[in-house]
Amino acid sequence: MKTSDSITLTNSRQYNVLKVLVNRIVDERKIEEKVNQTIDASKIRTGILTKFYPYLDKFEVKLDNVSKTVLCEKLHQFGGSLIDFYTPEGETVFCENLREPCIVPREELHVCVADISNKDKKEMLMLGYFFPNEIVGIKPADPGYLKLMDIGATNLWGISIGRGEVKVNTCDGVTQITGEFHEDNTVVEYADSKEVYTKKEVDALIKKAIEDVKKEILEVDANAAG
Repeated sequence: MKTSDSITLTNSRQYNVLKVLVNRIVDERKIEEKVNQTIDASKIRTGILTKFYPYLDKFEVKLDNVSKTVLCEKLHQFGGSLIDFYTPEGETVFCENLREPCIVPREELHVCVADISNKDKKEMLMLGYFFPNEIVGIKPADPGYLKLMDIGATNLWGISIGRGEVKVNTCDGVTQITGEFHEDNTVVEYADSKEVYTKKEVDALIKKAIEDVKKEILEVDANAAG
Protein backbone atom coordinates (compact mmCIF):
# COMPACT_ATOMS: atom_id res chain seq x y z
CA MET A 1 0.00 0.00 0.00
CA LYS A 2 1.30 3.41 -0.89
CA THR A 3 1.94 5.92 1.88
CA SER A 4 -0.35 8.50 0.27
CA ASP A 5 -3.23 6.05 0.30
CA SER A 6 -3.03 5.76 4.07
CA ILE A 7 -3.42 9.52 4.71
CA THR A 8 -6.81 10.49 6.03
CA LEU A 9 -8.12 13.72 4.43
CA THR A 10 -9.25 15.94 7.26
CA ASN A 11 -10.78 19.42 7.03
CA SER A 12 -7.54 20.95 8.29
CA ARG A 13 -5.39 19.14 5.74
CA GLN A 14 -7.81 19.99 2.94
CA TYR A 15 -7.79 23.65 3.98
CA ASN A 16 -3.99 23.78 4.02
CA VAL A 17 -3.75 22.29 0.52
CA LEU A 18 -6.33 24.71 -0.87
CA LYS A 19 -4.68 27.64 0.91
CA VAL A 20 -1.32 26.92 -0.71
CA LEU A 21 -2.99 26.56 -4.12
CA VAL A 22 -5.04 29.78 -3.80
CA ASN A 23 -2.05 31.78 -2.53
CA ARG A 24 -0.01 30.54 -5.47
CA ILE A 25 -2.71 31.67 -7.94
CA VAL A 26 -3.10 35.06 -6.22
CA ASP A 27 0.65 35.60 -6.25
CA GLU A 28 1.10 34.59 -9.88
CA ARG A 29 -1.71 36.79 -11.15
CA LYS A 30 -0.78 39.69 -8.84
CA ILE A 31 -4.42 39.96 -7.82
CA GLU A 32 -3.66 41.91 -4.63
CA GLU A 33 -1.59 44.44 -6.57
CA LYS A 34 -4.32 44.88 -9.17
CA VAL A 35 -6.98 45.33 -6.48
CA ASN A 36 -4.86 47.95 -4.73
CA GLN A 37 -4.27 49.77 -8.01
CA THR A 38 -8.01 49.79 -8.76
CA ILE A 39 -8.85 51.11 -5.29
CA ASP A 40 -6.14 53.75 -5.51
CA ALA A 41 -7.35 54.92 -8.94
CA SER A 42 -10.90 55.34 -7.64
CA LYS A 43 -9.88 57.67 -4.81
CA ILE A 44 -10.59 61.40 -4.89
CA ARG A 45 -7.24 63.13 -5.34
CA THR A 46 -5.99 66.63 -4.64
CA GLY A 47 -3.81 68.83 -6.81
CA ILE A 48 -2.89 72.30 -8.02
CA LEU A 49 -4.72 73.95 -10.92
CA THR A 50 -2.06 74.78 -13.53
CA LYS A 51 -4.15 75.82 -16.56
CA PHE A 52 -7.77 76.68 -17.33
CA TYR A 53 -9.10 76.39 -20.89
CA PRO A 54 -12.12 78.74 -21.00
CA TYR A 55 -13.34 77.68 -24.45
CA LEU A 56 -13.07 73.98 -23.61
CA ASP A 57 -14.27 74.36 -20.01
CA LYS A 58 -11.43 72.08 -18.93
CA PHE A 59 -8.63 72.23 -16.38
CA GLU A 60 -5.07 70.99 -16.29
CA VAL A 61 -4.24 69.81 -12.77
CA LYS A 62 -0.91 68.72 -11.27
CA LEU A 63 -1.72 65.93 -8.85
CA ASP A 64 -0.26 66.02 -5.36
CA ASN A 65 2.38 63.43 -4.40
CA VAL A 66 2.96 62.36 -8.02
CA SER A 67 4.76 63.98 -10.94
CA LYS A 68 1.73 63.88 -13.20
CA THR A 69 -0.65 66.39 -14.77
CA VAL A 70 -4.16 65.42 -15.87
CA LEU A 71 -6.83 67.10 -18.00
CA CYS A 72 -10.14 67.40 -16.15
CA GLU A 73 -13.72 68.24 -16.98
CA LYS A 74 -15.42 70.86 -14.76
CA LEU A 75 -18.17 69.86 -12.33
CA HIS A 76 -20.84 72.60 -12.51
CA GLN A 77 -23.31 73.37 -9.77
CA PHE A 78 -26.06 74.05 -12.32
CA GLY A 79 -27.05 72.72 -15.74
CA GLY A 80 -29.56 73.27 -18.51
CA SER A 81 -30.35 76.91 -19.26
CA LEU A 82 -28.56 78.14 -16.10
CA ILE A 83 -24.84 77.37 -15.97
CA ASP A 84 -22.21 78.70 -13.58
CA PHE A 85 -18.89 79.83 -15.06
CA TYR A 86 -15.78 81.11 -13.32
CA THR A 87 -12.42 82.06 -14.87
CA PRO A 88 -9.53 82.24 -12.40
CA GLU A 89 -7.45 85.42 -12.43
CA GLY A 90 -4.15 84.88 -14.22
CA GLU A 91 -2.05 85.30 -17.32
CA THR A 92 -3.55 84.56 -20.73
CA VAL A 93 -1.23 82.34 -22.78
CA PHE A 94 -1.50 79.94 -25.70
CA CYS A 95 -1.12 76.22 -24.99
CA GLU A 96 0.89 74.57 -27.75
CA ASN A 97 -0.15 71.12 -26.54
CA LEU A 98 -3.91 71.57 -27.01
CA ARG A 99 -3.60 74.50 -29.45
CA GLU A 100 -5.94 76.52 -27.24
CA PRO A 101 -5.78 79.82 -25.32
CA CYS A 102 -5.66 79.24 -21.58
CA ILE A 103 -5.32 80.99 -18.24
CA VAL A 104 -2.35 80.30 -15.97
CA PRO A 105 -3.54 81.19 -12.43
CA ARG A 106 -1.50 83.77 -10.52
CA GLU A 107 -2.16 82.19 -7.17
CA GLU A 108 -1.98 78.60 -6.01
CA LEU A 109 -5.44 77.09 -6.39
CA HIS A 110 -6.05 73.74 -4.71
CA VAL A 111 -8.65 71.44 -6.25
CA CYS A 112 -10.14 67.96 -5.81
CA VAL A 113 -10.35 65.61 -8.79
CA ALA A 114 -11.84 62.17 -9.36
CA ASP A 115 -11.33 59.49 -11.99
CA ILE A 116 -14.61 58.88 -13.84
CA SER A 117 -13.15 56.74 -16.62
CA ASN A 118 -15.06 53.88 -18.17
CA LYS A 119 -14.08 51.12 -20.58
CA ASP A 120 -14.51 53.46 -23.56
CA LYS A 121 -12.94 56.67 -22.28
CA LYS A 122 -10.25 57.81 -19.88
CA GLU A 123 -11.63 60.88 -18.10
CA MET A 124 -11.00 62.97 -14.97
CA LEU A 125 -13.44 65.34 -13.26
CA MET A 126 -12.50 68.48 -11.31
CA LEU A 127 -14.92 68.45 -8.38
CA GLY A 128 -14.15 71.90 -6.98
CA TYR A 129 -11.77 74.10 -5.03
CA PHE A 130 -10.70 73.70 -1.41
CA PHE A 131 -8.56 75.63 1.07
CA PRO A 132 -5.80 73.56 2.72
CA ASN A 133 -5.12 76.26 5.30
CA GLU A 134 -7.38 78.04 7.76
CA ILE A 135 -9.22 81.05 6.31
CA VAL A 136 -8.52 84.08 8.49
CA GLY A 137 -9.47 87.76 8.34
CA ILE A 138 -12.67 87.19 6.35
CA LYS A 139 -16.20 87.57 7.68
CA PRO A 140 -18.17 84.44 6.77
CA ALA A 141 -21.69 84.48 5.37
CA ASP A 142 -24.46 85.20 7.87
CA PRO A 143 -26.81 82.31 8.69
CA GLY A 144 -29.22 81.76 5.80
CA TYR A 145 -27.13 83.79 3.30
CA LEU A 146 -25.20 82.94 0.15
CA LYS A 147 -22.09 85.09 -0.14
CA LEU A 148 -19.84 85.61 -3.17
CA MET A 149 -16.73 87.68 -2.47
CA ASP A 150 -14.05 89.41 -4.51
CA ILE A 151 -11.09 89.62 -2.14
CA GLY A 152 -9.02 92.71 -2.95
CA ALA A 153 -5.85 94.11 -1.42
CA THR A 154 -7.66 96.66 0.76
CA ASN A 155 -11.28 95.56 0.92
CA LEU A 156 -13.85 92.90 0.22
CA TRP A 157 -16.36 93.28 -2.58
CA GLY A 158 -19.23 91.01 -3.40
CA ILE A 159 -22.85 90.10 -3.06
CA SER A 160 -24.90 88.44 -0.32
CA ILE A 161 -28.34 86.95 -0.88
CA GLY A 162 -30.67 85.69 1.82
CA ARG A 163 -33.65 86.36 4.07
CA GLY A 164 -35.51 88.32 1.40
CA GLU A 165 -32.73 90.81 0.63
CA VAL A 166 -29.73 91.33 -1.65
CA LYS A 167 -26.63 93.12 -0.36
CA VAL A 168 -24.12 94.50 -2.87
CA ASN A 169 -20.74 95.88 -1.80
CA THR A 170 -18.93 97.44 -4.76
CA CYS A 171 -16.14 99.89 -5.57
CA ASP A 172 -17.02 101.00 -9.12
CA GLY A 173 -20.81 100.71 -8.95
CA VAL A 174 -23.21 98.29 -10.59
CA THR A 175 -23.15 97.93 -14.40
CA GLN A 176 -26.29 96.97 -16.30
CA ILE A 177 -26.21 95.65 -19.86
CA THR A 178 -29.50 95.60 -21.77
CA GLY A 179 -30.06 93.65 -24.98
CA GLU A 180 -29.63 90.15 -26.32
CA PHE A 181 -26.30 90.60 -28.10
CA HIS A 182 -23.14 92.00 -26.54
CA GLU A 183 -20.57 92.67 -29.25
CA ASP A 184 -17.67 92.88 -26.80
CA ASN A 185 -18.12 89.18 -26.04
CA THR A 186 -17.25 88.26 -29.64
CA VAL A 187 -13.79 86.70 -29.75
CA VAL A 188 -11.57 87.07 -32.81
CA GLU A 189 -8.84 84.44 -33.14
CA TYR A 190 -6.03 84.97 -35.65
CA ALA A 191 -4.90 82.26 -38.05
CA ASP A 192 -1.61 81.62 -36.25
CA SER A 193 -3.58 80.96 -33.02
CA LYS A 194 -0.96 82.84 -31.02
CA GLU A 195 -3.02 85.82 -29.92
CA VAL A 196 -6.70 86.18 -29.08
CA TYR A 197 -8.49 89.55 -29.13
CA THR A 198 -11.99 90.73 -28.36
CA LYS A 199 -13.93 92.61 -31.02
CA LYS A 200 -13.49 95.81 -29.02
CA GLU A 201 -9.70 95.44 -29.12
CA VAL A 202 -9.75 94.67 -32.85
CA ASP A 203 -11.89 97.77 -33.53
CA ALA A 204 -9.40 99.89 -31.58
CA LEU A 205 -6.49 98.50 -33.61
CA ILE A 206 -8.32 99.18 -36.89
CA LYS A 207 -9.13 102.74 -35.79
CA LYS A 208 -5.50 103.39 -34.93
CA ALA A 209 -4.34 101.96 -38.25
CA ILE A 210 -6.75 104.27 -40.16
CA GLU A 211 -5.54 107.29 -38.18
CA ASP A 212 -1.91 106.39 -38.92
CA VAL A 213 -2.67 106.13 -42.66
CA LYS A 214 -4.47 109.50 -42.63
CA LYS A 215 -1.49 111.05 -40.86
CA GLU A 216 0.93 109.68 -43.45
CA ILE A 217 -1.24 111.00 -46.32
CA LEU A 218 -1.38 114.47 -44.77
CA GLU A 219 2.40 114.48 -44.31
CA VAL A 220 2.90 113.47 -47.96
CA ASP A 221 0.53 116.22 -49.15
CA ALA A 222 2.26 118.78 -46.96
CA ASN A 223 5.68 117.82 -48.31
CA ALA A 224 4.41 117.95 -51.89
CA ALA A 225 2.85 121.40 -51.33
CA GLY A 226 6.08 122.69 -49.76
